[in-house]
Amino acid sequence: MRSRAHKARSGQVVVALALMLLALVVLALVNVDVFLAMRGKARLGNAGDAAALAAARWQGITLNLIGELNLERIDAVCRHADDPSRAEEISAGILALQERIAFAGPVMALHAADLAAKRNNAPIDRGITRLVDEAAARAVNIESQPNSPWPTKWQDYSTMLRQTRGEGLAAGCDNARLLDLSVGFYGHPLYSRAFYEAIAGEDWCWFYLRDGMYSLLANFTSWPPPPEPRPIDSDNPEFFAVMVRRSFIPLFRSRESLLAIAEAYGLSNVTDDSIDRAAALGDPYSQVWYAYDLEDYSGWRAWTEMDPSGPEQIPVLSAPKDEYNVFGATAATRVIGGLDPLTPGVSERPIVWTAAAKPFGTRTALGPKEPVTRLGGEIFPLVTPDFTDVRLIPLAGASEGCLGTADEKWIEHVRSHVPMHVETSETVKGCRWCASLDKWKDPAFRRKGVDWLKDNSDQCLDGHGSSPLKGGTRHAH
Repeated sequence: MRSRAHKARSGQVVVALALMLLALVVLALVNVDVFLAMRGKARLGNAGDAAALAAARWQGITLNLIGELNLERIDAVCRHADDPSRAEEISAGILALQERIAFAGPVMALHAADLAAKRNNAPIDRGITRLVDEAAARAVNIESQPNSPWPTKWQDYSTMLRQTRGEGLAAGCDNARLLDLSVGFYGHPLYSRAFYEAIAGEDWCWFYLRDGMYSLLANFTSWPPPPEPRPIDSDNPEFFAVMVRRSFIPLFRSRESLLAIAEAYGLSNVTDDSIDRAAALGDPYSQVWYAYDLEDYSGWRAWTEMDPSGPEQIPVLSAPKDEYNVFGATAATRVIGGLDPLTPGVSERPIVWTAAAKPFGTRTALGPKEPVTRLGGEIFPLVTPDFTDVRLIPLAGASEGCLGTADEKWIEHVRSHVPMHVETSETVKGCRWCASLDKWKDPAFRRKGVDWLKDNSDQCLDGHGSSPLKGGTRHAH
């Protein structure tokens, strides 16, 4: 009897030891998975940051080249003020070259971002690659403007994208201005990733802090009208655009500004006499210049126009320096990796890293340091070669209203699921944004948010952590 009891206890010990060993193995595997996830995230972060900086550097190079050619045009028009046909020929040639640079430079930014990501061990992502393939396919069918000096622009752009794509891309442009998406992509709730995230997380303060969103939550009966398609931007490509335009600027009638530029950049042919003679020509080529886009929603303006006292209601914790108070060309990138867990029963999961960078510069030679869009305190949109540095910036500061354009599943939702939902109220199974829409359609869900805000809206604080703030924004400095 004693022998049997002893054997039974021995068997129980073996089982217990086996279970303990199994638990230790699982715990070790979990620890290894955590380590691999942290290491993978760190490596992917390095790849994403490097990609953003590389793209922003090419944006700065592009702007400097366009600026140098603007200066060359000024000097050439004054140099040939007595030969209108020669001045016109040079101006037309420089404009044509600037147009090509405005497209080729951003494509080089896409290429540089891809190389930087791959050098930091980021894998090729099929989704990002497909988005660029689709853009190349769209561009082939775009017709150039009548009498364009570059009649094959869009076909050449398509070729550049295909060549840059190579065997696959590891980094995508996460703030692209995709040509097939409308202006409403920048404001309509159904085109806002933050809107879906607020629903999924029941972030009622998100609705309270944004004009129009609380009203939508409290009084929803139908969606606002879908946006109209926007016209094709013939001055800027889709990816990493530097946001410049061919604009009418009566430059030779702005004597003081022109002389200040001539002195700052050493334009020896720009004198009082040559300015008078060039202005007298009335040459149309001397009036159209490459300038910063000051009107487009995503264009160049002061960051402080979006502070709590401004229309965009950005919660600024401290004022930016005057010379860096400019929002313009930015590079947001996305890289995607994966983790294949060792722990049994845990499926593979993606790792995503997004980052943003911006070229910076000031017009230092014209007196006090000030933003590149200003001259002597006044807005002066002419592009000049002033960009000297690139820096990482908060991702929200580069959103331009369209973060997520390197996320294939999000773009599929915007392109296909949203129009279908507006027309039929149906949603697509397996789409996480559609799941948020299903949640939104439940009146009890919206009523829950309104009831919560009636008692707790004082908890919805602005970026300073003080009083409630109406507005909210995607941007930050």
